[in-house]
Amino acid sequence: MKASSLQIKSRRETSLTAVAFQDHIAREFGLIREKQQGNSHRTQLTLAQRLGLVASPPAPLTDTQWDKAKEASRIRGDSSQPCPICQDVFGLQKQVLLSCTHTFHKVSSLSHTHTLILPCLILSYFHVSFSRIQSVWKGYKVRKWFNKYRETHPPSHPLLRAKYYKKKFTSLTSEILGVSSTTEQANNLLISVNADLEESRRTMRSLELQLLDPNWDSATMKASQYTTTDCVICLAPLSLPRPLTVLSCSHLFHTTCITSLESFTSDYTLHSCPICRSPYLSRAYTTSSNDD
Repeated sequence: MKASSLQIKSRRETSLTAVAFQDHIAREFGLIREKQQGNSHRTQLTLAQRLGLVASPPAPLTDTQWDKAKEASRIRGDSSQPCPICQDVFGLQKQVLLSCTHTFHKVSSLSHTHTLILPCLILSYFHVSFSRIQSVWKGYKVRKWFNKYRETHPPSHPLLRAKYYKKKFTSLTSEILGVSSTTEQANNLLISVNADLEESRRTMRSLELQLLDPNWDSATMKASQYTTTDCVICLAPLSLPRPLTVLSCSHLFHTTCITSLESFTSDYTLHSCPICRSPYLSRAYTTSSNDD
């Protein structure tokens, strides 16, 4: 009978000890939210601490000890130095003296206390973050491998197989359309290059023609020997009372006609003869030049 009662008592003590340790660990890690009370500045002992299973926190300082801490802070000159947290001068702002004799701004101390993270929580967060990064990377690798596997291995089910080839055909069609669009863009680019090249050639021919000194005597003689007596621009007779212009290619026109034609083609650097389409230089055709 005594043995059974001792066993029951031992079991109760073991259960109480286990509950006390669980309560202490839960409160230490902040797993239990305690209600704020009026004397919340006093630390409440856990069951394990009251039973002596865990060391109790140090007792609050007495008034004498607080006076000594304040004197040590004054001798060290903490108030004349910036706050170690915010690095701002104390001034007239409220200060907080800790039991370790250090002084801080009250606002800075409260902010630092509220954002303080326990080392055990940091380690737990590290493990959670590490596992999350691992899962994201593994998921990316598996999805990449699976997509590549699906591209090279058609499914065996008829419906899925039809869907697979439909997707393949759509992808190939999009690629062909993209190639066609690229070809059209390349053709447009070549056309633009050819146009620019032709314009450059015209400019070079114009410069070469301007550098050369045409044989005006030969051009005038050939112009006088042509059997054509009409201006090819206005189809009116080439009569001397009306001013005439001879070109370096030996063709003859009314001065007003060739000037008007050049004004219509003022966008071009080089003008072409209306008859032979060759670049030219112009000169007034006079009776004296004809007699020569």
